[in-house]
Amino acid sequence: MVNAATFLLSAILIWSIKFKEYLHHKQKKSGYWLDALTGYRDIFLLPILRFFLFMMIPLSFVIGILNTNLVSALLHHFHVSPSHFGFLEASIGVGAILGSLLGPKLLQTIPANRLLWIGMMLIGVWMAGIVPLNVFVHNWGDFPLYTWCTMVGVLNALVNVPINSLFISIVPQELRGSGSALMTTFSNFPIMLGIMIGGWYADVIGSVYATATSGILLVLTTCTYPLFQGYRQLSQVAFNTERSSIEG
Repeated sequence: MVNAATFLLSAILIWSIKFKEYLHHKQKKSGYWLDALTGYRDIFLLPILRFFLFMMIPLSFVIGILNTNLVSALLHHFHVSPSHFGFLEASIGVGAILGSLLGPKLLQTIPANRLLWIGMMLIGVWMAGIVPLNVFVHNWGDFPLYTWCTMVGVLNALVNVPINSLFISIVPQELRGSGSALMTTFSNFPIMLGIMIGGWYADVIGSVYATATSGILLVLTTCTYPLFQGYRQLSQVAFNTERSSIEG
């Protein structure tokens, strides 16, 4: 109910935003669907943005698997108590706040594309680290679980900072509406797919190993990104953005 209320509040706030009316010199008045299709076509004409959107698919897919299996792993594998489960869920939120505060600081010294690459690698490694977590929990109780869950929140928030920075730098202002809609689609659809497949995958090999192997898959996929021309183009965008902020 609280979650639904926040979505309702978000919708009301977005609805209340007033935009200054303007018309592009080439823009003609047309219908909603034609405008949307035109915007999507213009977005896909940008090779660097196409690479950026497809780069989000493995990350979102793995996040969906993590979301599916985290509850099962905590309750059925690590057998945490109901009270500890609530606090562990809250620690992910605390980690997200810390990651949101840390991200802009790191962005001042690390290019956005490299910070995104590092963040994705760390998410994959951290998910794989759920397997040896058994040993630490056996020796030190629930403290390692709190550390692990907090870092899940930190890393998830940490990658959002360079994602948003790169998106604003790549997409021309007049295409940001269509670009934002496309990025949401390219993020949410793989998450839903990961949620569905993650449940089935957990039934096959268990929630812990499903989480770990999906993390390894993300690491292997992320390792290939520097080989693509799109990643090198992102490097140039990140460099220009950093230089502009320094000169400003």
